[in-house]
Amino acid sequence: MILRNTRYLNVLDLSSNEVTNKGVAALAENLQFNSSLSFLNLSTLDGVMRNRIGVLGGQAISQVLSRPGHVMQSLIFNNTSLGDKGLKAILDPCVALINEELKKMESETKADMRILRQASAAQSDVEDLKDHEALFHDTETDGVDLQDLLEKEV
Repeated sequence: MILRNTRYLNVLDLSSNEVTNKGVAALAENLQFNSSLSFLNLSTLDGVMRNRIGVLGGQAISQVLSRPGHVMQSLIFNNTSLGDKGLKAILDPCVALINEELKKMESETKADMRILRQASAAQSDVEDLKDHEALFHDTETDGVDLQDLLEKEV
C-alpha cells in the first residue's frame, strides 16, 4: 500500500470508495508507518458507492488511535455500518489516552503544589530570619553591646 512510503500524509479522504473492514484493516496496518495523518474520512455520501465498515473496521482503526504519537484530529464515519460496538471500539482508546493525560496533569499539578508549599515554607523561614536579624540590630542600637554582656556573665 502507498502509505508505507508516505510519512507526511496529513489528509486522507476515502469517502464512498466501497471500503470494507478488510480495507480498513489494511489501512490501519499501513498507518503504523505514518504518524502525521490527522484527517481520515471513511464516510459514505448519500446515493453514492457505500463504504461497508463495521465493528471489525472500528477495531482496526482503534489500533491506530491507541498507538502513542498518533495525531488524528478528525475521523469521519458517516453512513457506514459501524454501529455502536464499532464506535465504542474507536472511542475506547481515545478515552484511555485522555484519562492518561489527565492523570499526568494531576500528577504534575500535585508536584507543582508540593514545590509551592516548600517555597512558601522557605519564604517563611527567610522572613523569620529577617525578624531575628532586626531584633539583633535593634538590641545593638539601644546601646547594649552583646560582647559586653557575654564578658559580664563570665
